[in-house]
Amino acid sequence: MRKSGQTRSSLFLIEFIIVLFFFMLVCTVCLRLFSLAELTSRESKNLSIAQNLAQSFAEALKGSDGSPEEMALLLPELTFSKGEYLSWYDSGWQPCSQEEAVYSLEAPIEISHSLKTASLTIRDLEQEEDLFQLSLTFYNHPGKEDSPS
Repeated sequence: MRKSGQTRSSLFLIEFIIVLFFFMLVCTVCLRLFSLAELTSRESKNLSIAQNLAQSFAEALKGSDGSPEEMALLLPELTFSKGEYLSWYDSGWQPCSQEEAVYSLEAPIEISHSLKTASLTIRDLEQEEDLFQLSLTFYNHPGKEDSPS
């Protein structure tokens, strides 16, 4: 009789170990899925914000003559240097200095008598990858300056 009691407790222990192993396996899969979902959500949020910034820049360029003065009125965070508009953003996508930047907006611009052309790139500086690129070409309004100062 004593032998059957030991068999039952050994069988219970083996079943319990199998259930724990299965539970740990399911927990591992769930944690991996949750972390992947959070990463995908963050990437989606960054892409959405980058698209909104690109759209704002495109609309400002379209509605202005492209000069640094007019662009600064529409987008105060922009700086102009060597034929290129630049702006830097922190991890919360707030404008910041270049030293604190996590994201950057770069847009070399060329303005001729009839066209305004820019190649907009928004980069993730930590991952060293482009989040968004957009080529812009607009007709220049008659009577506007030929190039930004």
